Amino acid sequence: MKLHIIHENDKIDFMLEKKPRLRHVYLSVDKHRGVVVKAHTRFSQEAAKTLVSEKAVWIKEKLRSIQSSITTSLPGLDQLDHLFIFGKPVPLILHEDITLKRTTLHHLSDAITIRYHPDHPERLYRAIDRFYKELTMRQIEPLLAFWSERMQLTPKDIGFQKFKRRWGCCSHDNKIRFNTLLSQFDDQIVGYIVVHELAHIQEKNHSKKFWDLVARYLPEYKQIHKKMASPHTEV
Repeated sequence: MKLHIIHENDKIDFMLEKKPRLRHVYLSVDKHRGVVVKAHTRFSQEAAKTLVSEKAVWIKEKLRSIQSSITTSLPGLDQLDHLFIFGKPVPLILHEDITLKRTTLHHLSDAITIRYHPDHPERLYRAIDRFYKELTMRQIEPLLAFWSERMQLTPKDIGFQKFKRRWGCCSHDNKIRFNTLLSQFDDQIVGYIVVHELAHIQEKNHSKKFWDLVARYLPEYKQIHKKMASPHTEV
């Protein structure tokens, strides 16, 4: 059963699983299933929401640590058991089919299913790349429109490509490129990346003026940056 609570303006989604043989209540957070509460069948929805509310700070810290594991490269086929979509892990179900001529990807609310030919795993990854690019373009559009108007900074052009070590870049002539895998992150982090790149239209390097400009619109940018910090990638 899917439920959610609101904690300090943050929505926390979780699953409530009821099993008659359980004698205790269990709360877990992992990269595959997200937040899960397991309890006896008599455990009510309201009790589950109260539990998640009481543990909200711990849960959000766990979710942040999971999100910081998102990188600009996808894992190997033997470890490809989930995909991050807007900051949340979604189970990935892979089906091999030697009769297939075209890889298919279906995204439902609780899982992503991909059917592919086992002799052509590269087609599977291309399908995932296309899927992420479409999601990222949809996610970026309203965020870019909002922050561009608010900051009064407009890029000469925008584009999307798969970078190996960065999430976005702004050229000397104010053309912004976003990583096609950005939709792994939630809107808060993607919004920060949009603000970051727009700020480069005015300030080309990471000077104090640049960070002051970012802080003018996102005072909490340091906390947001920590959520997606990785030693191998940069904004």
